Amino acid sequence: FYLHLRYKNSVRIKRNLPPANKLPDEALPSLLDLLYQGEITESGVSATILDLIKKEVVIIVDKGEVITFGRKNTSAHLLSFEEKILGELFKQQKIKTNLKELKKIEEEELIDPIFEKVYHEIYQIGSSKGYFERNPYRIKILNHLMGIILFLLSIVLYVLAIIFFPANSLMLLPPFGITVASLLILYLARIIPPRTPAGKTELERWLSFKKYLLGHHPITDENNLALKYLPQAEALGATEEWIGHFKNLPTEPPSFYVSASPY
Repeated sequence: FYLHLRYKNSVRIKRNLPPANKLPDEALPSLLDLLYQGEITESGVSATILDLIKKEVVIIVDKGEVITFGRKNTSAHLLSFEEKILGELFKQQKIKTNLKELKKIEEEELIDPIFEKVYHEIYQIGSSKGYFERNPYRIKILNHLMGIILFLLSIVLYVLAIIFFPANSLMLLPPFGITVASLLILYLARIIPPRTPAGKTELERWLSFKKYLLGHHPITDENNLALKYLPQAEALGATEEWIGHFKNLPTEPPSFYVSASPY
């Protein structure tokens, strides 16, 4: 019933879409992750880091067995949440970080207070674009709060049932039902509000582009195409397939990549 009320008027996404070989627009990879996944995931953070690498805000230094990252002095304008991600990447004013620290960021980012602020900002951007019927971040917080309150209420009812009706096991059924409902609401809190017609149209354009990323068709790495679309491929869950198109093609080292050995 809850799901019916929440999604009864939601727009339907077309599935049989033709592939499109050009970016629909210059949407932020993190916003694309929200639009595609229905929530902000670790792919949104990874896609943002890849986008910053592509823009040469971050450089990669290959020292053989060790790969480090450095922040390049640049005049590129960054959004607040992008600065926060870089701040976490180069925590404590480090000039460089390594792959182990980058992996740690990906594993812990869902519970890090810094990334909660990052998610809030991305949700706000998605809401301001008019892609969702209601503010996704606010709905997420309200659903979490409702779920926690119901869960605590069920515990109180369990205790009262055991104290006042110790011989009647049927009295445990109401708190059990409330417990199940609270856990369901907490799980559903991760699901964003239904998309608006504008959000549906935008998502369909990106789904067509994803078909191009996944497609079995000849692709040449003209104008460094592999890197150009890599952040979007990460946000759309098509990184391996997209990179696979170029694994046997000759490439030149990009300007953000510095290596002591041949590329």
